[in-house]
Formats: sequence, structure tokens, C-alpha cells
Amino acid sequence: KIKILSLMSSKLLKKATLRVYGLDQKGIVAKCSQLLDQYGCSIMKSEQWTNVRENMFFQRILFDYSTVSSTDKECIEHAISNRVQKELNMNCELSWRTRKQRVAIM
Repeated sequence: KIKILSLMSSKLLKKATLRVYGLDQKGIVAKCSQLLDQYGCSIMKSEQWTNVRENMFFQRILFDYSTVSSTDKECIEHAISNRVQKELNMNCELSWRTRKQRVAIM
């Protein structure tokens, strides 16, 4: 029964992925985390790494936006554009992952 409850609750989550990359600098992780928190998103998984030779930073954040309204989704997109892309001069890709996942049972 625990597995069933776990599967049911995970289906209620709305997951999105934010990818950030560009020249390495201080404050990237903090800016992205604070931005998502400001809109009520919960970070489920975050990975970041740096190519030291090229001084390039890469981050991928998987987050839950179940409590976010469609209006707030637009605000998040706008905030990422202004506060991450423009202020930090980073490249960003945001995927709301709205396509239903296909599952095969064998």
C-alpha cells in the first residue's frame, strides 16, 4: 500500500526543468533557488558542474510547481529572463514538462 500511495502522490506533482549555463560566476545557484522559492516552487533535484578549462557553469534544476498558477508560470518565465539571463548573462532553458509520460506494462 505504501508504494501505491507514493505513486499516487507523485502523479499529482507538476514537474519542470530549468537548465542554466554560461560563464561561471558567484551567485548563480542562489539566484535560481531564490527565484523558484519566491513563486512557491519546490526543488526536487539540482545538479551543477563547472568546466574549469572553459570557465563555464552548467546547472539543471528539477522542481515541482504544483502550487503555481498559470499567471505565476508567466511571472517565473519573465523573472528568469530578467534576473538570470539579463542580470547574470546566462543562457536558460525552461521546460514545463506538460507532455504526458508514456508507460508500457509488460
